[in-house]
Amino acid sequence: MKFRYKALFIFIIILTGAYLVVMNGLPDKQTISEYQPASTINAAGLEFWDARYEFDLRQYVMLEDISDHLQNAVIISEDDLFYQHNGVNYELLWEALKENLRQRDYVRGAGTITMQLARYAFLTRERSLLRKAKEIVLAKRIESVLSKDSILELYLNCVQWGPNLYGAEAASWYYFDKPAGALDLNEASLLTGILINPERYNLFERLDDAKRLQRRVLRLMRDAGKITAEEMEIIHAQEVSLRGGLRVYQGG
Repeated sequence: MKFRYKALFIFIIILTGAYLVVMNGLPDKQTISEYQPASTINAAGLEFWDARYEFDLRQYVMLEDISDHLQNAVIISEDDLFYQHNGVNYELLWEALKENLRQRDYVRGAGTITMQLARYAFLTRERSLLRKAKEIVLAKRIESVLSKDSILELYLNCVQWGPNLYGAEAASWYYFDKPAGALDLNEASLLTGILINPERYNLFERLDDAKRLQRRVLRLMRDAGKITAEEMEIIHAQEVSLRGGLRVYQGG
């Protein structure tokens, strides 16, 4: 009997310690409710783009000023159950956990848009089980404070789209010389595709690869009933005109 009590006591101590480690440093609800990433440019002037490697570029905009095409493409590609879950997709999380255990390494994330926002806004980019645990706790806290549209707005203003390039507005001006609200589906699906690795798949440098990633996004939109198979092929074959006429690509 004494052994059982001792084992229970040790278990409680370990559990309490783990809880304190996970909770340490996480923002409270007021901090979350007041969070808004700062704009680093007052207007999307072209004079800033050559300095993009020297400081972060971001122009914060409201959700209504971001193209519906980009919003839909990002949700379908990154987190198709965004409006149904409470911050965590437990089914995907369980699948990711099994895969990581099988590989004996951290090879799969299963992060929702809310979890990604938690990482971009409040956590580090470190890949570890501790950071993932913090993401889960923080995602649920974010969902208890903010509406889904507010979370999506913050995410689209936080997410990285290239070296030192953050948010949909800066990405739209940098790549296409237009505001985020003016993006068509061709441009929006291209931007969504490169979210997998925005520094590697810079549109000016690897447009061919980006077009292949775009096709995955369009296929997901087709499967979700947002576009038809014919529309998918038409959009993928459309020209892409990048800022300054630096390159025009004819998809095939």
